[in-house]
Amino acid sequence: MSPRLPLIALTLSLSACPTPSGGEGPPGPAGAQGPAGAQGPEGPAGATGATGAMGAPGPQGLQGPAGMVLVLDGGVVTGPAGSSVVVTVVAPGVAPCVAGGVRITQLSDGGVTNVCNGAQGAALTLSVLAAGAGGCATGGVSLGLPDGGAQSVCNGAPGAAGPPGAQGIQGVPGVAGAPGVAGAPGVAGAPGAAGAPGAPGAAGPVGPQGPAGAPGAVLLLDGGTFIVDAVRFAGYTSATFTGNLGTFHGANAKCRAEFPGSSFCTVTDYSQGEPSALPPASGAWIDEQRNSSNLRSIYACAPTSGATAAWTDGSATRLGNMAAATGFITGVGNCNLVRPLAGCYLPPRTVFRGYTSATFNGNLGSFHGANAKCRAEFPGASFCTVTDYSQGEPGALPPASGAWIDEQRNSSNLRSIYACAPTSGATSAWTDGSAARLGNMAAVTGFITGVGNCDVLRPLACCERR
Repeated sequence: MSPRLPLIALTLSLSACPTPSGGEGPPGPAGAQGPAGAQGPEGPAGATGATGAMGAPGPQGLQGPAGMVLVLDGGVVTGPAGSSVVVTVVAPGVAPCVAGGVRITQLSDGGVTNVCNGAQGAALTLSVLAAGAGGCATGGVSLGLPDGGAQSVCNGAPGAAGPPGAQGIQGVPGVAGAPGVAGAPGVAGAPGAAGAPGAPGAAGPVGPQGPAGAPGAVLLLDGGTFIVDAVRFAGYTSATFTGNLGTFHGANAKCRAEFPGSSFCTVTDYSQGEPSALPPASGAWIDEQRNSSNLRSIYACAPTSGATAAWTDGSATRLGNMAAATGFITGVGNCNLVRPLAGCYLPPRTVFRGYTSATFNGNLGSFHGANAKCRAEFPGASFCTVTDYSQGEPGALPPASGAWIDEQRNSSNLRSIYACAPTSGATSAWTDGSAARLGNMAAVTGFITGVGNCDVLRPLACCERR
């Protein structure tokens, strides 16, 4: 039993008996707190208390960039200060920015915003516009747009030419390069067909006075041939040669290279030309006498005695005519020694015009047809006879095939009638192109052989008689 129970009982018994009131005794000790009662209704608001004193201000925060808003009337509204941010680069391929960009971090609250680059747009294409194209009078360029359209960008009109600049300083000449290797000669083409002669043109105005010719000479229009009234000595060539002159044709060409219109002197020509200067110490080559038909001889500096190839052998064992340093003919010049040539201008005779470029067999339509064929290429020329050919002093040898040439004229100066004729003695020369017939020809050596088969194609030797 609790020791406090007698006290409680005592107290209860005392309270049940009425007693006279005494004075108030001292308060008893506080009892244990009872449980909280239910919330009572809200009482009326009390009077507002006096305002407390303001606290001290806090530290200044970071200054953010001022925001601005552009309004439609042109004014600017500045917003409240923002907070600081940190901007970092985002590399391409890093999520969420496939093409790269920047990441903005808010210092105030740590918020992150990604600003990504856009995807690569389509490239422009560029093409050049010619003058007048794409609406550009002076040309320009055309820009191809991503949407398939095009934009022309035109050149401006050319400006006026500026004044010429000052003359630049002369540069130092460059070093001459080594000469290139000479190329091989090309293959000679086949001769073309002769064209028909053109109509004569109108006479041109008279030209200026030309240089004086050789004594008693006239310069012709047929290539520089001199016509003189008697033999005239032209001179000794400055060039020197062995006895291999390329026959008398080559000797004529060598004389004409230094004395236009001249020919290689024979012994008779040299004497009749009355030279006034002696040959050099070496002497000078000179041709032998002509025969009774006025044809050149065929033995000087020839490979064998009597060969039809005079002036084609430059060996020491052969001899040729020469005018010695005394001016007299010795006839004992060794053909291997180099000497100049004696050149002469000859009196009016037949002039050799050339070999036709067209070729024919022995059926020439008689000598009349042969004359026509020569004149088609050499106006005024005729078909050479043997005498014409020799007196014409040709300066070029026939081709390898040789060249057709007519026989000698008879005592009445008429052409013969036997070459390339159907039968011996027939009066139809140069009408048979068969292999069984023969006709006169100048061989490649330049000498007359008379044994050309009439079926072979050859050019014609053409001369102009004076």
